[in-house]
Amino acid sequence: MTKGTGATSVPLVTVIVVFVVVAVLVTLVWSLRQSAGRRRGAASAGASGLHADAFAAFTTASLNTRASAALVAIDDAVKTSEQELGFAEAQFGLEATATFRTALATAKTPVARAFTIRQQLDDAFPETDLQARAMAAEIIRTCTQVGQDLDSHTQEFDALRDLQSRAPELLDEVAQRAADISKRVPAARTALDDLSASYPATALASVSGNPDQVARLTAGISATVASGLAALATGDREVAVTAARSGEAALAQAVSLLDAVDHAESALAAACRQLGETIASLSSDVIEAARLAPSDPVVNAQAATVTAALLRAQQERTGGDPLGTLRTLTRTQAEFGASLAPFRARAAHDEHVRKRLEEMIAHASAQIDAVGAYIDSRRGAVGPEARTRLSEAARHTEQAQELATTDPDRALAEATQGGHLVDSAQVLAQQDVADFEQRQRQDTGRPAVDSLGNPVGMVLGGILIDQLLRGGGRGFGGGFGGGGGC
Repeated sequence: MTKGTGATSVPLVTVIVVFVVVAVLVTLVWSLRQSAGRRRGAASAGASGLHADAFAAFTTASLNTRASAALVAIDDAVKTSEQELGFAEAQFGLEATATFRTALATAKTPVARAFTIRQQLDDAFPETDLQARAMAAEIIRTCTQVGQDLDSHTQEFDALRDLQSRAPELLDEVAQRAADISKRVPAARTALDDLSASYPATALASVSGNPDQVARLTAGISATVASGLAALATGDREVAVTAARSGEAALAQAVSLLDAVDHAESALAAACRQLGETIASLSSDVIEAARLAPSDPVVNAQAATVTAALLRAQQERTGGDPLGTLRTLTRTQAEFGASLAPFRARAAHDEHVRKRLEEMIAHASAQIDAVGAYIDSRRGAVGPEARTRLSEAARHTEQAQELATTDPDRALAEATQGGHLVDSAQVLAQQDVADFEQRQRQDTGRPAVDSLGNPVGMVLGGILIDQLLRGGGRGFGGGFGGGGGC
């Protein structure tokens, strides 16, 4: 990722991809509406009015691609809606915005279910062609319905914020906040430089590019505010409001990115402390294994593997990656604990597992938050696979929390699965961003804005792309609302 504060441009291939995605979504929306019209009133219709054969014209591969696109679009729509709601709550309070908070909370349940279906399609157990088509169709129907539900609040939300009458004030606020945020970038760079003296690059991978991304976002905000002011000069307040809303979304991302840098040192320090505790705990497990199962060949072999892992972890405590080492050691401890389980007295075993669960759930929850922030601030580059893994990681971790007191063994399995999935989500998301940035670097003659007029720094964040995918103004005033349909 290139350092600096100037805006860069979007490569031609990115522009082409955007147009292709828009064309696909428009085509699918038209198809869904036509199919819904033909089947309206049919007794066997689902809640959305669409049947599986509404997609008969699509190949299974094409239907799968459309389901993935729908998931990405609705996930971005929900995130954007959360940001819009946050702005409204800060301005009008929780009571005045309770309806919208309820609508957003209601929308998240079916979206999570759609991600679960996506994970089932992606797992190691293949479905029949008929099953795969039905599951992809269900994802599309769910995303379409959620988008429509959120869109139904558009006029009410617009009336609450009354953005058009406040457009000049909003643009001024966005410009001032962008200037304030820009002043934080040098301190963030210095903080990362200081941390790099103590930690390897892998430990800082999730935040090392944040100052550069903030610089691009603020440059994009300046261009967006300028376009909004120009629209005001011609009396086009609708365009001015769109510019202000895009600027607000970019500001929210920029603040999140800088806050992550601010918290990195304490997070790494906490990981170091927890690593020491985990080493001590796992060392006790090795001693306990020798006491409980001295003649069991499987346990003895695993104990030798754990001992080697403990030695490596001790070496990593000085100048190593505490977060990565902690993830590995926590996973090793979970697997070793599962092997020891039959040899432990039930009461002692349950207590031991619950303690491990607390550590695993705390770590998984923190990592889920971190990866979620990473995807949110780079949503223009991150595809459905990483988002699906993250959604499933959150679901398994929540299930582990619910089962911790009643079924600790099952909770441990859920927590372990959640850890695997969030690790996968992080790797996939970082690869998506790396691929995106590689495509950008291949175009050496980049203008300040792309051919669609989008400031470059905002494309990676998915702010303007999200508007294009959702028609430039759907949902609660175009910012809070749907877009997950096809």
